[in-house]
Amino acid sequence: MANSGEFNWRQFLAGLIGVLLVLAVIGLIVLLIVRAMAALDSEVAIAVLGAGGTITVSVISLTIGRYLERKRQIEADTRLKKIPLYEDFISFWFRVLYQDQLGKPVTQKELLKFFVDFTKVATVWASDDVIRKWRQTRQEFEGIHGEAPPRSLFMFEELLLAIRRDAGYPSTQLRRGELLGLWVTDIDRFLES
Repeated sequence: MANSGEFNWRQFLAGLIGVLLVLAVIGLIVLLIVRAMAALDSEVAIAVLGAGGTITVSVISLTIGRYLERKRQIEADTRLKKIPLYEDFISFWFRVLYQDQLGKPVTQKELLKFFVDFTKVATVWASDDVIRKWRQTRQEFEGIHGEAPPRSLFMFEELLLAIRRDAGYPSTQLRRGELLGLWVTDIDRFLES
């Protein structure tokens, strides 16, 4: 068995032969249709071509329409799974950020449980970008004891922006610090440095 990084000549040749066979069959069918059309009266040939073209366009339109409809439905179903995941994520982090003001400290055990639970569900439902940003953010925050440095906060903001894009805001226009500024009141101080 070939290594996944190596080029597989047998597979390439088999694919190439398959494509050439399909093209040969299509060419043969087109040739037979052209010969049959040449044998027909010109008015009948025009009518057959018109009917054939109409049927072909209808079938292609229907096929493409159903494909796009199915794709939109899959995206909508996936989004329904993502939204509660991301809402729980935001709720937990707001609890962490406001634990002193709320008088409900978050324990290390709760933090670890959240990391494990979110990672488990995100593995299935989150986009590639969210998974990458979550991994970077998690690694960053696991090494912090005490107040997070600005770099970590902006990394967290990038994760939040990736979550927003994944949840359906693909062209968000928020600039650096705008989302973070919702709860970091002195964000301008960090933006200047």
